[in-house]
Amino acid sequence: MKKVIQGTKLEEKMLEAVHLLCDTTAVTLGPSGVNVLVDTKDEPPFITNDGVTIAKNIESEDPTVNAILEIAKEASLKTNEIVGDGTTTTLVLLKELYLLGLNLLKMGKNSQTIQKEWHKDLTNIIAEIKKYSHLPTEEELQNIAAISANDRILGTLVAEAFNKVKKRSSIRLKESSDEKTFYELLNGYTLDTSVSYEYFINNEEKIEVNQPKIYLFKNKVETIEQISPLINKVIDDKKELILVLPDISKEVKEQCISFHYQKICTMYCICIPEYAERIIDIRKDLEACLGIESIDLYQDRIDYTDYEATISGVTLTKETTTFFFQKYPYERIIKLEKELEETKSEYQKEYLAERLAKLTTGLCNFYIGGYTKVEKKERLMRAEDALWAIDIAKQGVITGEGVILAKIKQDHIEENSIYQVLDNPLKQILNNAGVDDNKISEKLFQDKEAKIYDVELEKIIPAKESTILDATLVTITALKNAISIALMLLSTQYLVINEEKEIKEIEI
Repeated sequence: MKKVIQGTKLEEKMLEAVHLLCDTTAVTLGPSGVNVLVDTKDEPPFITNDGVTIAKNIESEDPTVNAILEIAKEASLKTNEIVGDGTTTTLVLLKELYLLGLNLLKMGKNSQTIQKEWHKDLTNIIAEIKKYSHLPTEEELQNIAAISANDRILGTLVAEAFNKVKKRSSIRLKESSDEKTFYELLNGYTLDTSVSYEYFINNEEKIEVNQPKIYLFKNKVETIEQISPLINKVIDDKKELILVLPDISKEVKEQCISFHYQKICTMYCICIPEYAERIIDIRKDLEACLGIESIDLYQDRIDYTDYEATISGVTLTKETTTFFFQKYPYERIIKLEKELEETKSEYQKEYLAERLAKLTTGLCNFYIGGYTKVEKKERLMRAEDALWAIDIAKQGVITGEGVILAKIKQDHIEENSIYQVLDNPLKQILNNAGVDDNKISEKLFQDKEAKIYDVELEKIIPAKESTILDATLVTITALKNAISIALMLLSTQYLVINEEKEIKEIEI
């Protein structure tokens, strides 16, 4: 059954949804922001201060409020999708903009007029934010990471790893097996380990194979006879053998393991850990790296010498196989860059970016440690925030977005405009730190000297001495998305909701 909600009832539901979403996430803003415990249906409860994760998990028992929540969440989700940070700032601004818009509607303005005025003000505010922006130094990027991770040591380590590989897509965040946090660089083309591979590495942590003979296969290897010429060849050459293939039969695998442990032939069989078209993609990447073609086992005659590659080395672990090649395959790189530019799919973009990293800068595995799984997961989310923050900050930074937005408000004392809500992120940061926001704000703007309140030092310092930096694009994106969703809510006058009828059981 459909139910239509409008007027005062709809406004009440809108306010309930906005307060529920924005007030819950606002407590995490700034260095003194607190954590939130999140309970989900699919996994154990966990603790986080990540705004978008909290927002995603906020629900209401009221289906009407839930419908509005899903629309309001779009503000934070869109900010996270574009810049990976600033989700809490977005929601703090969204709440105040919606309340401001409600007052304007009650004063007689219509939503179309509000929209035109806000978009005009937004253009001017963005121009002013950019005036305060500058390109960051390496030290400043470290500070950004530390602030975003809310952890100086973790943030510095993330910045250090980022500086090595230069791309966010080149860093893979993982949970460590113990309490240690560290990273390792994989400067070559890296494959995730396949199941068949564990038998060859046994209990060793890492195997370095120097100048092995490498062969790529298009087909599954079904019988030992198909690869016996290669085995005989490496026995004669006294070289180690690496076979990279889509799959291998159980019988062949067992025979290869037997040769390996009897020291007849030192060999490793590595299955490409992908499926369907992606197996072909990875194989072609490896062909470009190694400078060889793949073997088609269904050819009549095969001269295996034509398909042989010898490279400086291959590193084998229980998690990865890394091929170290000497020359960058520029043609392959250009092709993937073009595909990345043309694709619209975010999933495909991530896949292409990771493969490009393998062909250029290499990958970095970043392991997040902690004493418990809950702690590791919470720290991993903060590391992810730091990584996004650095990546976006390369384009420009400002000294404390809260202070900058509040300063822009001070310079434009305009009632009933979006300027009057710009100081709310600063107020929320100061409130979370347990200080009087009115007193601090008064001192910050009492003269023309640019100043900032350092929450950790608990004092006001000159802006030029501050290490508190935020990515310019994050601030702009947060403001844009908050305004966009606030205007959508303000222009909604009716809500049509599915109301499920309770079915009563009749006893017979």
